[in-house]
Amino acid sequence: MPTLRTVSVYHLDELSPEAFTVAHRHYCESLDSIPWQEATIDSLKTLFKKCNGVVLKDWSIGAYNRGNYLKVSFDRDEVADLSGPRALAWLENNLLTYLRQPQDLHDKSRKYYKPGAV
Repeated sequence: MPTLRTVSVYHLDELSPEAFTVAHRHYCESLDSIPWQEATIDSLKTLFKKCNGVVLKDWSIGAYNRGNYLKVSFDRDEVADLSGPRALAWLENNLLTYLRQPQDLHDKSRKYYKPGAV
């Protein structure tokens, strides 16, 4: 079987600072997706599966997308026509609220997520 291409692989400790800079720049320039992007989408799919009445229909999320979006459908008429910030507010108030800890303003030793920062 003929050899088509040979690739040399180095450990970071073997690279000079200049070689590391070149390799890092090349890696950043060739990166075409978000690391762990598939795990993020799988988590979103699971979240929506757990939500009654909300179905994830389509999405486009990526490091270099100009228009990242999520499209969901609702089986309830009162929320079916929501979009943009109003849809996000509804999702946060009705789905993501249960993922947050209650905010205790007197306990300064703990961090709490605020709405919009999930």
